[in-house]
Amino acid sequence: MVSSFSQKDLKLKTIRNWTILALCLSGYGCKKDDEKKTDESVVTSAFLTSEELAPPADPTAIEPTDLKDYLLSNLDLFQATDNAMSLVTADEDNTTFEKFEACSKEITDQFVIKASGDHFTYGMNADLLKCFGEGPQTVNGSTITFDVYKTTVFFALTCTGADFSDFEGKTLEEFIDSGDSEFSCDQGGTILSNSRTSTSYTLVDKDRGVNAVIKSLSISSMSTPESEACTIKKDGEILSYANACQSIDLTKTTGNNDDEVSYRKLVYGDVTWKDSPQATWYSSGTMAATLNNWTGNVVFTGPQTAPTYTFNNGTETLTGSIAFGLRQAQGRSALSAHLFK
Repeated sequence: MVSSFSQKDLKLKTIRNWTILALCLSGYGCKKDDEKKTDESVVTSAFLTSEELAPPADPTAIEPTDLKDYLLSNLDLFQATDNAMSLVTADEDNTTFEKFEACSKEITDQFVIKASGDHFTYGMNADLLKCFGEGPQTVNGSTITFDVYKTTVFFALTCTGADFSDFEGKTLEEFIDSGDSEFSCDQGGTILSNSRTSTSYTLVDKDRGVNAVIKSLSISSMSTPESEACTIKKDGEILSYANACQSIDLTKTTGNNDDEVSYRKLVYGDVTWKDSPQATWYSSGTMAATLNNWTGNVVFTGPQTAPTYTFNNGTETLTGSIAFGLRQAQGRSALSAHLFK
């Protein structure tokens, strides 16, 4: 969910990989269990406040020479085709991953969908600390000892004309994997999502001379500025947002005198898209964007036409087009891909 423009430091790569891993497993690696949780305290635990979603005062600066690289490494932000749904890359130690996966399932299996008619909610509030075992763990040659690992997720979804009743008490994975076309939201729908992950761990890498306590907070939101659900309307094969919709991703990482604050805000405005295998970019409209210390707009003029951008950091303005690279788009979330296809 959260992307950062700098991947040079080992400890920052490690915290991001583990954060993405926890969010993906907590939201998607579920199966049924004897105890289920759908109570209101769980559902509301992931709600993000306006203060949490506000732009940070000190975002890590993206240098002008690095802005194009940032755009190219985040092509999926501007692409409408869901060509791939890979949530976790297999670049971590397999044994460590498997142990974490097995443990996290025992915890996250408790959280299931609460559904009624055309609406359902999903809330998850999990402490995954025990999933890292007791004492230090070795990941890619570094020794990591966690003392905090908590994650919360909340989704609220509506499909006009659909009936989600059969998914009451089922896992999110069961809903995503259902593949039933009657839940494709042909008449539009709404989506609201929030997630938060906080971690604290000690990282030791003798080869790199690193011995530090690393703390990280990662949050992600898709909603209106008033924290209400985004409304997605469908007219024929064209999809668009009927109200102000924005996505925000923020990651704060501190430790070893090398802090980093990454902030991204996208305001979709009048952006439209056509959900088809042939579509590459959003079809039309302007997306307002804040990327750390840069603000500007990305303009779309056709699904096969590279969008153009204008960004300013207060002293310099950069313009250009976002050329299509070799990397496949990861699209919007698996939920929106399933619902609004």
